[in-house]
Amino acid sequence: MSILVVAMAKNEPSASKNVTTNITEQTCMGNRILADFNSTSSEENTNTEDNDDKFDWDAKTRGRILACFSIGYITTQIIGGRMAEYYGFKRVYGFGLLMTGFLCFLSPVVARWNVWAFIVLRVFQGMFEGVTFPALHAMIARWVPLEERNSFMSRSFMGSVFGLVITFPLCGYMSVEYGWDSAFYLIGSITCAWFIFWWYLVFDSPDKHPRMDPKEKEDILNRLSTTLTSKPKPVPWRALLTSVPVWAFFISDMGNCWGIITLGSNGPTYLKYMLGLDLKTNGILSGLPMLSRYIGGIVCGAFADYLLRKKYLTNTWIRKIFNSICMFGPGIVMLIMAFQPESTKCLPAFSVTLFCIGMFLNGALTSGHFAAPADLAPNYSGTLMGISNTLSGGSISFIVPLVIGEITNDDHYGMSWEAWMIIFATASAIYIVSNIFYVFMISGDIQPWNYSHDDIKDPEEQLSILKNGALLARPEETNDI
Repeated sequence: MSILVVAMAKNEPSASKNVTTNITEQTCMGNRILADFNSTSSEENTNTEDNDDKFDWDAKTRGRILACFSIGYITTQIIGGRMAEYYGFKRVYGFGLLMTGFLCFLSPVVARWNVWAFIVLRVFQGMFEGVTFPALHAMIARWVPLEERNSFMSRSFMGSVFGLVITFPLCGYMSVEYGWDSAFYLIGSITCAWFIFWWYLVFDSPDKHPRMDPKEKEDILNRLSTTLTSKPKPVPWRALLTSVPVWAFFISDMGNCWGIITLGSNGPTYLKYMLGLDLKTNGILSGLPMLSRYIGGIVCGAFADYLLRKKYLTNTWIRKIFNSICMFGPGIVMLIMAFQPESTKCLPAFSVTLFCIGMFLNGALTSGHFAAPADLAPNYSGTLMGISNTLSGGSISFIVPLVIGEITNDDHYGMSWEAWMIIFATASAIYIVSNIFYVFMISGDIQPWNYSHDDIKDPEEQLSILKNGALLARPEETNDI
C-alpha cells in the first residue's frame, strides 16, 4: 500500500503552483519530478487519462490510509494468538489471508467510490491480517526445536520481507503500465492461489502430518515434549504481564516497529517527493532495502544457530547480541540520514545504500527479540506475539503514518529536509533507547509460568525442571510443590 498510495494520489496534492515551487526549492530542485506542475515540455509526457484516475489526497489523507489498516490489525492480535493455540494455526492463518485477498479485489471499486469507504475496507483487511504473526509464533512453538529456531524463523518470517522485494517493483511497474488498480487484482489473485497450497501442505503439528517421515516426526516431538503441554491452558495473565523479560520483548518490538514503519511505509514517499524518483524506479529502489533485510536475516539466523549448537554463547547472550545488531544498525543509519551532508541529499544512491545497510543489519531481529515468544513461553507464544503486535504492529503502525503525515503537511514543515530530519532522528533515538532496555531486561530461558506442576508427571523430571526455575509456582500451588 505504501507504493500504491503514491500511485493513486496525484503527483502533488496541492493545486497551488506557488506551494509546489516552494516545496521544490526545499527539496532536490531539478531532481524532483512534479509531473502535474512542471514546464510545458514535461506536460507533453503527462498521461492525462491516468491523471484523471488519481485522487487529490494530501499528506494527511495518505497518512490516514496507511494508518487505518492498523485500527483493524490491533483488534485481532490477542484473539488470533489464542485461537491458534486452541484451534490450530492452519485455519486461523490461512483463512485470515484468504479474506484479505478477497478484499484486495474490492479495493479499486471502493477507492473510486469514496475515500472513507476505502479506509473502512483497509480496517477490515487489518482485522483479517491481524491473526497472522501470532498464529505463526504458535506454529514455531509446535514445529521447531530451539537448535533450529533462528534459521527457521529467518527463512519463514522473512518471507514477508521477501514478498515486499517482489511487490514493491511489481506494484510500481503494474501501476505505470496497466493502472494502479491492476496491482490490487494481481496481488489478490496471488494470495488466493497461495491459500490452495497452504491448505493441502500445512498441518498444525508433526503428529498430524500424514506424509512425514516417522523418524523425523518422532525426533521433533521428542525435542519439543518438555516445552509444550498436551492441551492449551488458561493464560496466567498476572505472571505474564509482570514478567520483566516479556516487557523487554514488548519494548524492543515497539521500537523496531517505529523504525520499520518509518522506512517501509514512508520510504517510497521520501524517494518520490524528496528525491524526485518516478514510480518504476521508486518501486525497484524501495525493494532493495527489503531484499537486504531478507539476506541479513538468513545470514544472521544461520550464524546464531551455529553459535548455539557449538555452545559458544548461551541463548540469552545470542538474543542480546543479535538484537543489538538489529536495532543499533538501522538506528545509526537513521541518524546519518537525519544529519547527512548537503552534497549527498540529492543522491538517491547514497540514501538507498544507507537504507540497505540498515535493513541488512535489521534482519538479525529473527535471532533477537522476534524469537522471544517461543523462548519465554512456548505454551503461550501466540498470545505473547498477539499482545506485542497489539502494542507495536497495531498502535505504533497507526501512530507513525499519522505523525509523519502531520509533520510533512503544508501546515507544518511541508515536504522539506527539516521535516525528514525530525522523522529520521526520532526513529534513530527510539531504536537505540528501546534496545538498551532490551539488553538489560531480556532472558533466553523458558519462564516459570509456562508450566504448571500438573503438566509434568515424572517426579524426576519435575524436580529437574523445578531446579532450573522452569516450573510455575503459583501462590495457590506453592504448598503442593
